Amino acid sequence: MNVPSSLSALLQPRSVAVYGASATPGKLGHSVLVNLRRCGFDGVVIPVHPQAAEIDGLPCRASLADGAASHPAQAVDCAFLAVPAAAVPAALADCERAGVRSVIIGSSGYAELGDDTGRQRQAFVSAWARRTGIRVLGPNTNGILSVPASLSLGYNAAHAQLPPAGPVSVVSHSGALFDVVARRIVELGCGLSRFVPVGNEADIQLNEVLAWLVDDPHTRVIGLVIEGLGDGEGFRRLCLQARSRGKFVVALKLGRGARAAHATQAHSSRLAGAARAYDALFASAGIASVDTIEALAGACALLAGFTAVSPHGVLPVLADPRWVAVTTSGAGGALVADMMAARGLALAGEDDGRWPPRVEELLRALPTSAPIVSPIDTGSLGDWSLLEPTWTILESEGFLGPTIAFAHRPASTAMSEALLQALAGRRRRCPAPVLLLVPGGWDEALEQRCRAAGVLVFHDTVSCFDSLAAFAACVSGEEAAAPSPAAVHAGATTARAGRVLTELESARLLAAAGVPMVQSCPASSLEEALDAARGIGFPVVLKALAEGVAHKHDLGLVQVGIADEAGLARSMEAMRQQLARHGLDPNDTPWIVQPMLRAPLELLVGVTREPALGRFLVVGLGGLLAEEVNAVEVFPVDDSGDRIARRLAGSAVARMVAKTSGAAAQAVLRDVQAVVEHLRVFALQEPQVESVDINPLLAGPGICVAVDALVVLRHDASAGPLQAPATAPADFPVLHPAPAVPAGAHHPRSER
Repeated sequence: MNVPSSLSALLQPRSVAVYGASATPGKLGHSVLVNLRRCGFDGVVIPVHPQAAEIDGLPCRASLADGAASHPAQAVDCAFLAVPAAAVPAALADCERAGVRSVIIGSSGYAELGDDTGRQRQAFVSAWARRTGIRVLGPNTNGILSVPASLSLGYNAAHAQLPPAGPVSVVSHSGALFDVVARRIVELGCGLSRFVPVGNEADIQLNEVLAWLVDDPHTRVIGLVIEGLGDGEGFRRLCLQARSRGKFVVALKLGRGARAAHATQAHSSRLAGAARAYDALFASAGIASVDTIEALAGACALLAGFTAVSPHGVLPVLADPRWVAVTTSGAGGALVADMMAARGLALAGEDDGRWPPRVEELLRALPTSAPIVSPIDTGSLGDWSLLEPTWTILESEGFLGPTIAFAHRPASTAMSEALLQALAGRRRRCPAPVLLLVPGGWDEALEQRCRAAGVLVFHDTVSCFDSLAAFAACVSGEEAAAPSPAAVHAGATTARAGRVLTELESARLLAAAGVPMVQSCPASSLEEALDAARGIGFPVVLKALAEGVAHKHDLGLVQVGIADEAGLARSMEAMRQQLARHGLDPNDTPWIVQPMLRAPLELLVGVTREPALGRFLVVGLGGLLAEEVNAVEVFPVDDSGDRIARRLAGSAVARMVAKTSGAAAQAVLRDVQAVVEHLRVFALQEPQVESVDINPLLAGPGICVAVDALVVLRHDASAGPLQAPATAPADFPVLHPAPAVPAGAHHPRSER
């Protein structure tokens, strides 16, 4: 992504103008001007006010453009508009005449209002920015922070003081959270580089600021507060680029429960939904996701203090992920163990809480009669004095991972000092983080000394362990997947965009892509259906392909397990009556006959497009109850096949395959993974495919075949051609012969 140089004018300006500057305390223009000067900005500062001659000792201009005659010609890098929304157009016109390079609109009253007036105001700002080329941050933003430039340009309470410099930058859709995030990061002993609230994104988008920070030498950890993304695929590429530059990214997604999955023809789309799509996007981009502001700040601070270096010069990884935990009570140890287990974090030691035999032998030599297990209960040790020799033993045996101490308020100053010295010593010797969890707080002076020694102090239990989980996700060493190139098919097409393909059309497309499809024989009459059934062999499945009906089963247009010719005739007549009942012409409805297959497991494999985020693969348990069971895995379609296969191997799908396929489970899982890979490549090659449902995909020993499929094309025909015949040929071939079916397998329940 090419980021306009004007972002540097915004984030590293040499001159700033403040429209609406005021000498009256309490006014936004007064706060902006005072904060800017108080925090040490050493560039040119120009208050703009229609009447005042000077404010706070600075000469004012009635306008930047009209004052050019009495001031040296100088283009202003950044103008902050602390004026009401109604006054913004005039200020923008003045900025244009004066040649301002970037603008921050601090006022509200735009699209966030949800009314026509607000939308029209925002549309005006967007059009103005496009026409002039002047970059606009906001509207509805309270200003920015750029510590390397000594720039605190805004009216939030946190703008009143420049925080310590550090490697953490934050981009947020919300400016109101600036104070909370900044204060918590500083409390944890970490510093800040930039804070950029993008507001309504009338011009500058979150992705553009993210791209700038990827190149920013002052930023090593990027925190994101996201309400919604406009370009999920571009976002993922930027996050992968950040990883390649050795930078960590942590995201807090707001409004996860605000919108259900969008209404759609496909099960896959309803099963994915926005929340799962965001989770899949974050995971595939190698970034950590948190649920609270406190966890975002905590994770950023942990990552900022992580000093291990990757041997390949890219993202550092944690060589030893096992957490060494110490507590002051048995209850504290149980709490630590439970919290870590719930988040998949590994404690040092064995699964039963014991240490390896060699370590246990060395620990027994310590002067205590109590057993030393993991987590280490210092109540058994009597005080903290044995921590140093305990850690010396663990470090000699290779336990160099991160450390957490869970402490109550100590009974004596000597115990406090012993703990502090032990934590500081551990931090000096190990590159991984060392932190102290003290519910309710500790002595402030001791906490300050901890932070000075590089030990992070947490007061809240849940946010502490959520921060640990986010830290672990970033430094786990799992390789994020580079986007796969989309190889688009060449050739003519007769398929129309914006429609649901018939089952035969869908099956032909998917079979050509390598997905094993059930044998399907078309029929236009009972006689042709009987001929097809005799050729296939009973039992069979009969389906009516009514135009515009995506889910045939819901209308009673699927009959499974038809045992003989009489049963086929009865089924067709019953379905003809169903067609008529729903206003469909039975004489103009094609039919298909398929073999009745059985398998121990039904899966759903599909593709869905989530608005603004891109397209995703959905893999989960299928059948009629797919949405009720709701056990799915979601991946961006341009995720790597290897990463998807690894994730599937640890999923609910793999566990069900193991339960239903016994000794053949690994072979069955490989077959399922192959189908998912074929569908992934198909989606990459066919960008005009809106959604796909393969439900069910029958899986078991000796069988992996789709018995129903639905492909929906985009309404936007600009996506390109699709190699799909408008109708299936009369002699629709056997795409994949039905494999041998093991005895005892069950009937599929969910053909559409």
